[in-house]
Amino acid sequence: MGNGSSNKKKEKNIDQTLQDLQKNQSRSQKYDPFADVEIQRLREKFRLLSDNKPTLTLNGFKQLLEMRTHFFRERIFQLVEAEMTKRNKTDIDFDYFIKILTPFHPLTSIDLKYKLLFDIYDINADNLISQDDIKATMKIIYSIQISKNKKNNEDQEENYRKRNAELEDVKEAFMANQDYLDSLAKDIMNDFDKDKSGELDFGEFKDLVDNLDLQFRLNINF
Repeated sequence: MGNGSSNKKKEKNIDQTLQDLQKNQSRSQKYDPFADVEIQRLREKFRLLSDNKPTLTLNGFKQLLEMRTHFFRERIFQLVEAEMTKRNKTDIDFDYFIKILTPFHPLTSIDLKYKLLFDIYDINADNLISQDDIKATMKIIYSIQISKNKKNNEDQEENYRKRNAELEDVKEAFMANQDYLDSLAKDIMNDFDKDKSGELDFGEFKDLVDNLDLQFRLNINF
């Protein structure tokens, strides 16, 4: 418990230092809160991902390192695809590329980060988070983490193969244990559904999310 608290304090201090450094950089007039140097780096990444074309595809966007290694990557990709469909967009230009990345910038307002995380959990996009939304999001997140651990372990020696099998067993048990997911989602509702509507609105969801965890999950240093 002490180590966890110490690690969180270190993460907070590191994050604050990075934010202080970014505040001292020349800010982009067009792409606030990005600094000019960050925009230059992102333009180069965009150029590489798009193969020097003015736009890139959704599949091209998925190759951006900061996105394909992100904790919530599957839901982020789903949200981007849904927004592109809504806008009748088939590709991503640089302005839209920056718009997608803006909520992840450390200097972006905390409310914008809360809104993104709310959308990540709001699977059916009805502006409310139900028990089913919570369970579905947990399944996506847990599947990603198990797969990531399994892949990392496969790159090691023979003595890790047993661990891979154990991880797979845990994954299957987690997916199959509907009672556990139901219980966890119900507990969250009991604790944070203040109006007892059976769903969390945006305000109730903000009470659920730890501010430090929010910044840790949704801050990317570009």
